[in-house]
Amino acid sequence: MSTPQSRWNARNPTVIKAANDRWRENPENKSKIQESQKRYRLENPDRARDWWAANGKSKQYHVRWRAENRYKARIVSQNRRKAVREGKVSFDIIDRLLEKQDYECAHSLWWCKADFLFERFHVDHIMPLALGGKHEDNNLQLLCTACNLSKGSKRPDDFILQEMRRRIKLRGEK
Repeated sequence: MSTPQSRWNARNPTVIKAANDRWRENPENKSKIQESQKRYRLENPDRARDWWAANGKSKQYHVRWRAENRYKARIVSQNRRKAVREGKVSFDIIDRLLEKQDYECAHSLWWCKADFLFERFHVDHIMPLALGGKHEDNNLQLLCTACNLSKGSKRPDDFILQEMRRRIKLRGEK
């Protein structure tokens, strides 16, 4: 025996689909969806594994995507590792930082002459996460390997003072 509601649902599938899509796209429902999906995967591991085998992306796809999207892959990886902390960075942040810093190390104003057209760079947190900094766009800069490894998890002003003292000492010894 069908109810008036079930008859209406049968006659209006596009309305129902649109309502469901709106519900799924609402940011407030994201955690509910994730919890439901996680619960399903845990309760049905075989079905979830079979679905991924049939519909998931292949390893070759991911390897190719990472090779073609080096900067985006780097951000995805950082966002995943930093998921415990607050904040996420946007996909295009590295391109924007390269432009903003004119393809040079962020410390080029003081001493560094690294040119990122020819050298590798590190994505550095200006205020280190270990000291309470956030994993957000406005807390990132690009540093050459030498500057980033010597900075470590120091506050920016402490690092600059340390580096200036070191350079003054080197000049005095010559």
